[in-house]
Amino acid sequence: MAKKDKAEKRATPIPSTNSEQLVKLKGGAEVWNAWRDEHLDEVITLYEADLKGADLRHCNLRKVDLRRSLLQGADLSLADLSEANLSGAVMYKTKLDGARLQRTNMTEAYLMQADLRGVDFGEAILSKADFTNSTYSDTTVWPVGFNAHSHGARTANEVARLTKAAPTKKLVAANRPAPSNAIESSPAAPPRVAFDFTVTFDGGLSASQIRETLGALAQYYRACGGVGLQIDLEAELALVREPVGVLA
Repeated sequence: MAKKDKAEKRATPIPSTNSEQLVKLKGGAEVWNAWRDEHLDEVITLYEADLKGADLRHCNLRKVDLRRSLLQGADLSLADLSEANLSGAVMYKTKLDGARLQRTNMTEAYLMQADLRGVDFGEAILSKADFTNSTYSDTTVWPVGFNAHSHGARTANEVARLTKAAPTKKLVAANRPAPSNAIESSPAAPPRVAFDFTVTFDGGLSASQIRETLGALAQYYRACGGVGLQIDLEAELALVREPVGVLA
């Protein structure tokens, strides 16, 4: 019997985003909330949904499955995410000010530089969540015993002070190889690349903090398209390439 149970567990299909529900949600709070009021018993599945930059202010997202969803740059101000599942969600620079996240599962969620002012995290599950340089306020409610500062979160005053006072560190990165006729100085030389963008870090960050942040970024790239980041902090060079020896 035990073997049968294990086999059935392994055969459980991975959920997929309900496209109809996703379209409704992207219509904004008025459309979405009206639809939810008419479908109170419907299970909302938005697993790995692409909601980058979406305007989700005031949306009723209670008990919604948003695991591994892409919410970077989205505006969830005053949204109700109570008892939702946001484990593994990418919420880089997501606006959550005033949102309700009571009893929400945020295991391993990425909330770097997120706006957390006035958020209610009461009884939320925040295991391994990354709050690096996120901003919270005196009105942010954390689970009992949770130390936001030790998880990388900063008060609005701290962020303003660090941004003004600290120098910056720049990491040059590239996501495409140089032309095929590029000349290598020697067989052992690193690949020559055409630089596409520069990542700027707060000067107060240590090398280990930068490495952790880039590790989270590598995870995000893998989730989006199967690529990772190869990091060389000493040479200040980051190559985006197929995940061979990428930062774990």
